[in-house]
Amino acid sequence: MSKITKQSGFSAIELLITLFIAAAFMISGYQLYAVVIKDGGEARVQSVASGEASKYLKLYEANATNPCTPQVYSIVDPDAVSLGLSSATLDTVITCPYASNTTLSKIVVTIKYGSPQKTISYSSLIPNNSTTSTTTANTCPTGFIPVPGDSQYGTSDFCVMKYEAKNNGSGVAVSTAIGTPWVSLTQATATSTAPTACNDCHLITESEWMTIAKNVAGVPSNWSTGLVATTANCGSTMGCYIYSGHNDGTPANALAASTDDNGYSGTGQTSGNQRRTLTLSNGEVIWDLAGNVWEWTQGSSTTGQPGIDGGGYLWREWTAVTAGTITPNPDPDTIGITGSNLWDSTVGVGQIYSNYNETLTKGFARGAAWADVGSAGIFGLKIIDNTPGVNNIGFRVAR
Repeated sequence: MSKITKQSGFSAIELLITLFIAAAFMISGYQLYAVVIKDGGEARVQSVASGEASKYLKLYEANATNPCTPQVYSIVDPDAVSLGLSSATLDTVITCPYASNTTLSKIVVTIKYGSPQKTISYSSLIPNNSTTSTTTANTCPTGFIPVPGDSQYGTSDFCVMKYEAKNNGSGVAVSTAIGTPWVSLTQATATSTAPTACNDCHLITESEWMTIAKNVAGVPSNWSTGLVATTANCGSTMGCYIYSGHNDGTPANALAASTDDNGYSGTGQTSGNQRRTLTLSNGEVIWDLAGNVWEWTQGSSTTGQPGIDGGGYLWREWTAVTAGTITPNPDPDTIGITGSNLWDSTVGVGQIYSNYNETLTKGFARGAAWADVGSAGIFGLKIIDNTPGVNNIGFRVAR
């Protein structure tokens, strides 16, 4: 009788079954992994969106007025791309929920993002007990910051808009990080609109602008080297410059502002001369004093513009022009930081557009716009016609 010997191992059918089961486990595992990764990615994006909504809720708190005023804002989040949010928009509604308490505002910020679109909302009640009727620098209106006066320009302490003026939707000038600057006004319209911002408010004067510019030029943190410029430690060959804001044309439009620790907001940069924030000697931060949009001041001139006799209207370095007869003298060298190399546009102080032989009245615009590159700077000055419809000229209000 023959003996049947049992062989160990898999038969072909058993092997196929085993491979099929293993493949099923691998597919299930991959699907589970994909779900986990997808859920993790969505959770991250949701967290980022929540952070943006929370950030803008805090920014909008500065818009609450006393008495309460209903307001509506809609913007495209300028930081959306860098944060990995697609097509993010921010809608903010400020309402007055209690007629019996006109100092209380309700703020709702809604961010919409992604495809399919997702929505996150944050809300807050703001008991705004501040008023806009005071006139001292230490109690500035909402959205304004105090500026130390300067005897050189005949200014005592005053208040100035922290941000370029925005339209609140009702023709009232407000200072807020949210929204893009109010533009396409003539100098005369900016002058008549400025008082809507607060009691005793006015379009910023040349003396006030120069007071601010001189002040920030003397603060080390506003310079790329962390040192206030001198002939010895700063020059175009040494890479020393004062920050000159959004001025490289990327993007080719004016930007909203952000939190003070995000000075490169919307520029696509994280370092270099595009920083939009400058710090005063009292620690206050001002946005877009250089770059973003030109800003009308009260300055004007007929004859005696800074320039070169017979040269006509051109962009020029401050070091190349004759100061003329304008008061206060807009030449940056008058602030007392000596050294001709300090006023070359490569150092970020800006240029001047003028005509020494002009005989018609022209207005002053300061700071430069989003694509003015070399002409942009805290001392940038454009002497131009007082005409409407220019979408890169706005204004700033002082009190």
